[in-house]
Amino acid sequence: MNCYKCGTLLNSSNRSKEHIIPNFLGGRLTSNYLLCQKCNSEFGETIDKELNRQLGFAANIIVQERHREEGERVVLIQTTSGKKAKVGKKFMPKPKLYINLPTGEQIEIIGKNEVELKKLALKKKNELEKRFGEFKLTEFIEYPTSEKFHFENSTDLPAGVMEFGGKDYFRGIAKIILNFYLVKRPAVKPPPMLLDYVCGRLDRNQFLFIYHPVHYQIHELANGEFSHIIYLRGEKELQAIYCYVELFNFEKFICIIDDDYRGEDFTETYSCNSVNGDELQKKVNIELYRHHIEDMQYVSLSHRKQRERSLHDLEKRIERLQFTF
Repeated sequence: MNCYKCGTLLNSSNRSKEHIIPNFLGGRLTSNYLLCQKCNSEFGETIDKELNRQLGFAANIIVQERHREEGERVVLIQTTSGKKAKVGKKFMPKPKLYINLPTGEQIEIIGKNEVELKKLALKKKNELEKRFGEFKLTEFIEYPTSEKFHFENSTDLPAGVMEFGGKDYFRGIAKIILNFYLVKRPAVKPPPMLLDYVCGRLDRNQFLFIYHPVHYQIHELANGEFSHIIYLRGEKELQAIYCYVELFNFEKFICIIDDDYRGEDFTETYSCNSVNGDELQKKVNIELYRHHIEDMQYVSLSHRKQRERSLHDLEKRIERLQFTF
C-alpha cells in the first residue's frame, strides 16, 4: 500500500496510525495503510487543526476518553446573564485558584485536578513572592451553571459567536470521507477529485455540501445520544456514489464522490458513540434522486439555516445533560 498523499510505499518504519474520524473528536476506527508519518503530521498541523479549532468545543465537553490525550481540555461558555465560565469534559467546571497581587491584579490558575492545580499555584506563588513578598492563595469552587449558555468555538470570537467553514475545514471533513472510502473499498482507485481536494491540489469544492433535511429523518436519535455517523452508498439506479457524514449529530455533510457510477449497489455504515467510542448499529436512510445529485449546491443552500438550528439543538442537549453526565 502507498501513502495516498505523497505516494510513498508504506512499511513498518514509515506508516502511521490514521484515525478515520480524528482522535480529538473521539474517533476509534483506525488504519495503518493510508498515510505515512510525514503526511499524517502535515495534515495534523493544517486541516485537522482547523477541524479541532471549530469542533473542539463539542469534543472537549462530550468525549470522555481518547486513544491519546492531547493537552488540557478547557471550553469557554457564557451564560445568558453574561457570566463566563471555563469547563472541561462532562461539562465539569475546572478547578481554580486565584492569586490576589498587592497591585490589585488577580491571576487565575486552572489545573486538570486539585493535586496538579495546587502544585501549579504554589510554583507560581513562589515566583511572585520574589517580587511582591508573601501573600495568600484564594481557593474558588465553581459548580455547574443552571443558566442557559452559549459556546465559543474559536478563542478569537466571543462566546455565542461561532466560526464555520473555510477551505481547510471542508478539506478536513473530506478527509474523513476519503479515509472511510479507502478503508471500505481498498481494491478501488481513490476518487481523483476528492483525493486532490483533500491533498490541497484542487482549490474548488464542488462535491461536499451541507445536508440538513427537514422533510424526513435520516436516523433515529436516542435520548441522550451523541454520535458520529459515516454512511457510504453506491446506487446503480441513481448512477452515483455518495457519502453522508454526521459529527456529534449537528455537523452534517453529504459528498457526491461519483456522479456517473455504473457499478453494483453497495452500502457501508459506521457509527460510534462519541462519548465513549463504542460502535453503534444505526439504520440510516438518505432520500436522494437524480436531480438532487445534479443540483446539490442548491439543496445545500436551503439547508444552511437548518444548520444553525442544529447547533442550538446541540447546546440544548448538552444543557439537559450537564447535571446527569
